[in-house]
Amino acid sequence: MNNVVEVNVQKPASPLSVRNFRLLWIGEGISLLGDQFYMIALPWLVLQLTGSALALGTVMALAGIPRALFVLVGGAFVDRFSPRSVMIDCVEPRAPGAGCALVGAGADQHYPDRDAVCVRTSVWPRR
Repeated sequence: MNNVVEVNVQKPASPLSVRNFRLLWIGEGISLLGDQFYMIALPWLVLQLTGSALALGTVMALAGIPRALFVLVGGAFVDRFSPRSVMIDCVEPRAPGAGCALVGAGADQHYPDRDAVCVRTSVWPRR
């Protein structure tokens, strides 16, 4: 006698099938891409403006210090508080900084659009 048992194995659901997770993943991916562009553009700008390898090295070292410190502290915060609220609270202050950096980039020239970006990002609504 042959007894064949059929087992119905369900395929696990893909995380990307959940809309909110997909939006989070895409948003974080774009943010990470922007961070990497920043890590290329800032030293390049310093090198173009000063031509000094010492200034380039100083900027690179100083840009890495906050990242190294906050990675250590960030793990403890996420363990104690909601990861979602920690993520929102960490990303939120970057918008005014990015918008207002445009104002300082061309202080000798007047661009109304640039000023509007600074004002808009400074009053970014929190959900």
